Amino acid sequence: MASKHRIIFLGTLIVGLTLFYFGVNTWMEQRAKENTPPPPVVIKQPEEANKETKAQQKEQELKEQKKAEEQKKEVASLNVQKSVQQTTEQKPKERERTTSSQEVVKKEEKKKEVVKETKKIEKKETKAQEKKKSLAKKDTRRVSKEVKKNLRTYVFQVGAFREKSNAIKALRIAKKRGFYAKIVKKGEFYKVYVYAKAPSYAYAYKSVKKYFRDAFPVRR
Repeated sequence: MASKHRIIFLGTLIVGLTLFYFGVNTWMEQRAKENTPPPPVVIKQPEEANKETKAQQKEQELKEQKKAEEQKKEVASLNVQKSVQQTTEQKPKERERTTSSQEVVKKEEKKKEVVKETKKIEKKETKAQEKKKSLAKKDTRRVSKEVKKNLRTYVFQVGAFREKSNAIKALRIAKKRGFYAKIVKKGEFYKVYVYAKAPSYAYAYKSVKKYFRDAFPVRR
């Protein structure tokens, strides 16, 4: 029993001593804190505060300028890329335009060549037609000359008038029709004679009868 009491007594002493030790340490720390003077309070003057604010503002401005420059560089790079893309896109379009323009020029040149060829052909045709016409005229002239050699003159009386004015009117009508005519006075009458050249009497008589119904031959 005495040993148990001793153990209990020793345990309580140890606990008491530890508590005393920690209590003394805390008390000593509080005393040291109370004895240490407080840190000096630094009061900033307005000039120094303004300097600091200005420095901060400058730093912010520099940062903003850098950001703006970076943004400008990015925009410029984007613009360069866009321009490059546009040029690359425009090149095939320009090639297509050039090819289309070349095709148009070729078509126009072909049209001009066709027009030239057609004009040449037309000139040749006109020359051939002119030659044919000239040959036909020459043939007609030859035939007319041969026919004129074989023609004879036949005289027909187309009217007899007491008044000379009426005879002159008939004379004018005969000349308009292409006949050679004249007035011959016999007695009281003015007679109008028409001279018709023809290869035969029947042909001459028909040609005169077309315009003068009362015509009759005077000399065959």
